[in-house]
Amino acid sequence: TKKGKGPFGFFHRRLKRSDSTFKNYISILIGYLDTMILYNFFFLGVSLGIVTIGPALVGMVDCYNEFLSNHTEHRYRLFFQKLKENFNLPNVVFGILLTGSLASFAYLFLFYATNWGSHAWIIPMWVITNVVMLYLVTSFSYYALGKVRMQLDTKTILSNSFKLAAGAIKQNLIAWFAFALFFLVPAIFYEYCIPLLVLLSLSGCVLSMMMACYPALDPFVIVSPEEEEIEENPVEEKPNLRLDLLDQDDKKKEEK
Repeated sequence: TKKGKGPFGFFHRRLKRSDSTFKNYISILIGYLDTMILYNFFFLGVSLGIVTIGPALVGMVDCYNEFLSNHTEHRYRLFFQKLKENFNLPNVVFGILLTGSLASFAYLFLFYATNWGSHAWIIPMWVITNVVMLYLVTSFSYYALGKVRMQLDTKTILSNSFKLAAGAIKQNLIAWFAFALFFLVPAIFYEYCIPLLVLLSLSGCVLSMMMACYPALDPFVIVSPEEEEIEENPVEEKPNLRLDLLDQDDKKKEEK
């Protein structure tokens, strides 16, 4: 297709891992904004099951990782495909722990706000709580990205995630800023930011933190020559609703 036309024009440009992280981030944030909004709705819907929160977060990272390989066809159903693929015990447990921890932090912040003027020890405790919370969500970001990009056991991925969340200072600062901008501030001022929380906050936070952590993890990812060839010369597949339905019918017949 010519530049500026077709599926790889100004908004849907061809993504490459070899491009800068910031360039790819802006390309996804602007070019696939409609997809991110739908992902936000999808996540809010499936997260009502609680046990699906972790798999949904990892699955969303998996979707964005597919975008970086220029696999952007069938983006909407890709969310549910990746949710199913990443529905396993480690992701479920980590998601529940993350949700429970964030709920505990919310309670602590309310306690600090109520007793701010009467106890001096609240200030250092408030600082410690913020640091622990940011460390935890950054660790989960590395964990999700590691689950998606590295063929390692869960224990090794967890160990690497905690180490990177403590040692990759530059990437972590960017990730903390992204978390505060897309989630923490809107959550604090939720009465004014409900539209943002419903439309974009969670999917935007996941994408922003993933891309912030990406440079720290990428040097440790081994990519096979075959995968590099596919990413450099992807097969362009155009969505076709009729063919998709026929494929689904064929699969159902085979299952029977």
